[in-house]
Amino acid sequence: TINKLATLSGITQSTVDNLMKGKTKNPKLKTLHKLSVGLNMTVSQLLDFPEMN
Repeated sequence: TINKLATLSGITQSTVDNLMKGKTKNPKLKTLHKLSVGLNMTVSQLLDFPEMN
């Protein structure tokens, strides 16, 4: 749920909700990092970019 993801990520429920609904057009890298930590993935995986070596 959005609430659980917010708790795991350390960001507010409203921020997660806005991201999920596409209301946040340019989220900060810090927010994306926290979200990726909550989802147990890298930011690259979250954004579906190939990782750079």
